[in-house]
Amino acid sequence: MKLFIISAICFATSTIYGQGGDQTYPGVTWETRRPAEAGMDEAKLDAFRDYLGSHGCVVRSGKMIYTWGSQSECDYVFSAEKPWYAHFLWKALEEGRIPSLDQKVNIWEPRLNDLNADLGYKDRNITWRHLANQTSCYGVSDNPGEAFNYNDYQMALFWDLLFLKVYGMTYENVDSTLLHPMLTDILQCQDDPTFIKSGHSSQGSLGISVRDFARFGLLYLREGNWQGNQLISAEHAGAAVTSPLPAELPTSVEVLAGVIEGQRTIGRVARVQKQGPHLGSYSWLWWVNGVDHEGNRNWPDAPADTYMAIGGGGNRMAVIPSLDMVAVWLSVKKESRDVNRALKLLVDGVQSGIKVQGDRFLLNGEPFDMWGIRTASATMNQATTDQLIAQLDEYKAHGVNSVAVYYMGSSGGKWNPFSPDGKSIDPGHQARMKQIIEACAARDMVVIVGIFYQHAPFGLKDAEAVRNAVHTVTRSLKPYKNVIINIANEQNSRGWEDSAETYDFRNPSNIIELCRIVHQQDPDRLVGGGGYDHDKNEIIGKSSDVDILLFDTAGDEDSGPLYSRFVSAGISGKPIVNVELFGSWSKNEVKGVYTDYKKQRYCDEIDRAATYEGLSVFFHSNTWCQEPPLRYDLGGQGTSSDPGIRWYFDYVAKQIKCK
Repeated sequence: MKLFIISAICFATSTIYGQGGDQTYPGVTWETRRPAEAGMDEAKLDAFRDYLGSHGCVVRSGKMIYTWGSQSECDYVFSAEKPWYAHFLWKALEEGRIPSLDQKVNIWEPRLNDLNADLGYKDRNITWRHLANQTSCYGVSDNPGEAFNYNDYQMALFWDLLFLKVYGMTYENVDSTLLHPMLTDILQCQDDPTFIKSGHSSQGSLGISVRDFARFGLLYLREGNWQGNQLISAEHAGAAVTSPLPAELPTSVEVLAGVIEGQRTIGRVARVQKQGPHLGSYSWLWWVNGVDHEGNRNWPDAPADTYMAIGGGGNRMAVIPSLDMVAVWLSVKKESRDVNRALKLLVDGVQSGIKVQGDRFLLNGEPFDMWGIRTASATMNQATTDQLIAQLDEYKAHGVNSVAVYYMGSSGGKWNPFSPDGKSIDPGHQARMKQIIEACAARDMVVIVGIFYQHAPFGLKDAEAVRNAVHTVTRSLKPYKNVIINIANEQNSRGWEDSAETYDFRNPSNIIELCRIVHQQDPDRLVGGGGYDHDKNEIIGKSSDVDILLFDTAGDEDSGPLYSRFVSAGISGKPIVNVELFGSWSKNEVKGVYTDYKKQRYCDEIDRAATYEGLSVFFHSNTWCQEPPLRYDLGGQGTSSDPGIRWYFDYVAKQIKCK
C-alpha cells in the first residue's frame, strides 16, 4: 500500500475569524500539514493506517495531515450516508418546508393511514423525528417512538418522503438540483458525490471519496458553518450530534407488520434485520459516544464528544471536537472494523504535548529541559515570522528548544490584535502565530504564548472583553499541545496604569482569574503569569490555578536566589521560569555587542538553570531581538567586530553537554 505523507505545500484555503478565534477550511483543494506540525505522531498514524488498510485520511484544525490509499475514489458508504439525510431534514425545517420535526408524515404519504388496522393504525403517528432516529417502527409491530428499530425499509420511506415529496426532487435530478447546489458545491467537493451511486440499485445510496466525506465532517465540527456561511444553524448542527436516544429505550423485538405495497429498501432486503442495541448512542442518524443503561461508554477509548457516521463494509467517518479532528476510512478489511480499537489508535497518535510533573516539564511523555529565547514581536509581519522560523533549527541544535511570542508584541513592535469585544483576533497575527507554533511542533519545541502587553494599544472595551480575549485565544490554541499560555507581560509594570480602569493586570488576583478562565476553556492547557514584583510573584505562584510561575527580572538580578525564595515561600511542585532575563537592563548595549561582565551574568543565569532542576530561563536582549530591525539569527560572538548572540547559545550547548 502506498502511503502519502503530507508536505507543507500551499493550496487554496480559507480562514474565517470570529468568536472562538480562527477556523480554517479547505478551498478547491485541501491545505496540508505534516503530522508533527499538527501535534500528531506519524508513527502512531502509521499504526492506525496499518490496522485499517484500504484508504482514508485525517484532518486536524481544518488541514489535511495524513492520507493513505486513493483519495478520489467514490465509494458507496452504506449507512454512513444516513447523517446526510438528517442534514437535509434540518435544512427543510429551517427553510419552512416542514413546520416541525414532530409533523406526522402521513400528510406526505396518505397510504400510511390504512396500514395495520389490527395494530390500531399505528403508522398514522409516525413523525419526522421518529424516522430520523430509527424509532418509527415502520414494518414491525411496535408503536412509533416506543422502540429502536434499525430498518432499511424505514430509511427508504424517509428518503423518498424527504427528497421526493418535501423537496420535490426526482431520482434523476436529486444530485444536480439539490445535493450539489445546496451542499457539495458549497463545500467545494472535488470528486462529484452522488445520491445515486452507480452499481447500487437503491436510490439514495451515497457515493463519495474520503477527502470529500471529510468536508462534511468538518462542516459539523464547525457547527454547520462553512467559510462564514451557516448551512444549518449551530443549534441544529449541535443537536444532531448530542441528542442520543434514552439509554432505557428498548430495542424492537421485530414482530413484522404491514408496509406500503411496493415499499423499497435502501440496503438490506430481508425484512427481519437482526437488531442491535442503540447503546444510548444514536442521535439523528449519527452514532455518538453515549452511555448505555449499564453505564458503559460506547467507545471507551475515545473522547466523550466523539461522533461518527458508520456504515457496513467498513465505512466510517469520525469527528472529535475536543481534538479538532476529522478522520475518514472507507471499505476497510473485515478484520479491522472494531470501531473502538480504530479510535484508540487514532487518539494515541495525538502527542501529549507539554505537561508538568512536579517541578519538571515533560514533552510527549519524555523529560523536557526547557531553554528559551524571547522573540515577543515575531508575529509583527510575515517577514519577521519567516525570520524566526528560519532560525529554529539552529536554536534547537544548540539546545534552545522554546520561544516566547506575544499576541500584542513588545517594545520592538506592538499592536492590538483583538476586536473591541475580545471575540476575534486579527487574521494576520493569528495565522502567523499558528505558523510559529506549527513550525515549533514539527521540531519538538515549545512556544510560550503571551496574550497581553502593557505598552500595546489597548482596544478592549471593558473587563468582559478582556475575559473574552482570553477565551478566544485559549479556544484558538486548543489543538496545539506544545503551547504554554502567559497571561500578561510584566504584570506589575507601571505600563498597565493606562488600562487599569478597564482591567487592572497589576492585581495578582486578576491574573489568577484569567488563568482560571484558561482552565475552564481547556483544562489541559498549562498557563501562568508573573512579573518582576516578587511579592506579587509569590501570590501568583502559590495559586492552584497557576501551573507555572512565569516571572522576569527587570535588572541585574540573580535567578538562583529568586528561585530559592519562591520555593521557600511555598511555590513548590510546579516549574518556575524566568521568561525575560534582565529586562530593560539589556537596553544599554550597542546592538549585538556585550561587555565581558554582561556575558558573564548571562552565563551565570545559564548555570543557575542547570543547577536548579525546577528553574528555566529565557534569553532576552533588547538591542538584538527587540529593537528594530529585529534580529533572531545568532550572528557572532558579541564583540564590536563580530556582533551577535551566538556566544550565549554556545554556552547553553556546552552546559547541556556537561549535564
